[in-house]
Amino acid sequence: MAKNRDDINIPDEIERLLDSAPFKPFTVITTSGDRYPITRKHAVAVGGSVVILITPAAKTSIYLRTNQIVGLEIGTPTKTK
Repeated sequence: MAKNRDDINIPDEIERLLDSAPFKPFTVITTSGDRYPITRKHAVAVGGSVVILITPAAKTSIYLRTNQIVGLEIGTPTKTK
């Protein structure tokens, strides 16, 4: 299920997803259309208006402002960035 940016508070929703038990993978979708799969609970840090993603595919960290995130897709990620 995809949620639109207008429907959610991005930092709160990411924290809710990270705290859910059991953890369910999700995908972060950006304004540019990039999709970042989150498959591990500790691969994300949320602080103020910044979200940091640690992606296994990119083997790096991705820094995003919350206004760059347009959606969160809950469930098994299908496409990696």
